[in-house]
Amino acid sequence: MMRALADEQTIRAGATIAGHYRDHDADVQWLGEAALQLRLERGWKARFRFDETGEVEYVPGVDAERMDVGMPGKFVWDWYHTWADRGIWDNRYAVMNDADLLGYESLSAAARLTKPYLMIHSDYSFLPEAARRHFAAIPSAQKELSWEGDTPHLAYYDAPEVIDPTVKRLAGFLGNALR
Repeated sequence: MMRALADEQTIRAGATIAGHYRDHDADVQWLGEAALQLRLERGWKARFRFDETGEVEYVPGVDAERMDVGMPGKFVWDWYHTWADRGIWDNRYAVMNDADLLGYESLSAAARLTKPYLMIHSDYSFLPEAARRHFAAIPSAQKELSWEGDTPHLAYYDAPEVIDPTVKRLAGFLGNALR
């Protein structure tokens, strides 16, 4: 989102809600330095294998304890595994994705962002320090931060009492920004 908003001229304004803001410090906080390096190496090996053989190596998409999965930790496991248990979502992650995911950063795009922008985040959303770093880097004169205190990250996904006012806040911001 940050890169698209910063670089795509047809996008006039934007917002993120409980985003995953990417920089090396955030990845280290999320995974730890050793796990980050291991996953990057494993991702590039899997990408090479795919390019050579067409074989895709998978690990679970979520797991409460394993760090080598797409989204590690009990926090994400508690929400996502229910979708997999009901057959709505296949709990698997292509290992080669780590080559792109963990090699990606969005902080440099934030530093180029001059369009109207709204960030909605909270102390209990994913990596709040990364969100604050990204917001601080944005040079736009029309930027707004709506810091929602103790709102849990996943409440933005499925709690109407959080979603409804968030959508109203977003609509109001975009309506004003695009006038």
